Amino acid sequence: MRSSGAGTGSFCWSSRTRSASNPPSGKRMTETAPRKRLRADLRKSRGICARYGKELQHKEAAGPAVEIGGNLAAHLAMLRQAGLSYRKLSSFCTEPLGIPLTPSGAMGVVNRVTNNTPLYETIGNVLPEQEVLNCDETGWKVRLEQWFVWIFCNPSLVYLVPDKSRSGKVPERILVKDYQGTAICDFHGGYNFLQDKQRCLVHFTRDIEKERDLLPGSVTLERFEDTPGVEWHNNGAERHLRPLVVSRKMSFGSDTPQGAGRTCVLHSVVETCRLQNIRAVDLLREIMTRNNNGNFPLNQILTTRLNC
Repeated sequence: MRSSGAGTGSFCWSSRTRSASNPPSGKRMTETAPRKRLRADLRKSRGICARYGKELQHKEAAGPAVEIGGNLAAHLAMLRQAGLSYRKLSSFCTEPLGIPLTPSGAMGVVNRVTNNTPLYETIGNVLPEQEVLNCDETGWKVRLEQWFVWIFCNPSLVYLVPDKSRSGKVPERILVKDYQGTAICDFHGGYNFLQDKQRCLVHFTRDIEKERDLLPGSVTLERFEDTPGVEWHNNGAERHLRPLVVSRKMSFGSDTPQGAGRTCVLHSVVETCRLQNIRAVDLLREIMTRNNNGNFPLNQILTTRLNC
């Protein structure tokens, strides 16, 4: 037991007692047990009824009912994709524009934009038909649990999808098991099922001896020499993942799997529009203003290009 001095009259901090030669000073000391904080989470979600198959949604599941125009909604979605927080979006609307909007209201607006974007499904459907695809994945937190965002892209499109698994079942499900194109990827084992692969040589040069032990054959390192459109690196996927990584640093991930899915939808659509030389804000504005009659000229243009 350690005391503040030697011999008698010393004070023991551990037992809070004093010797007879050093009487108490008259101050009364009380100790209270630390209070345990209780946290209650109120979740408002939507889903499919198991009995009737109809979609059920809480009236506040997508955020408060905020009535704003499609032009502002499209710009808020673009700012969110650029990495701005919902609080900053709220300040942008309330202060310079004079439109009262809470952070949850801004989230509701962005959610409605991503929920009404048909292009995302189109991109996913044409992935198995692509001759060349860059493949990669990065970590993404969902309610503080480790998830992953997978990316599949080429010079024409970008497709991101969240999943809790990092196994090969994810690309196998998205690209189908007998994918006939060439995949540019790193040395992650989840891509081993692919028949035609171009392993990223940038990853290879980081630890040549180690990779040689794992891959005794060099055929997956030389695919770019005789396959048009195949690069010797995977920088394409890395570049398109960068906006998502910036957003991850600002938001620390998502609170729900649905939120992670909306993030991937927004980034996929915006990045694909940039590759197709179409202003993403025009496409999002079109979706929000012409949602009722289903007339989407820009979406039809992109769909036609991707299906060709």
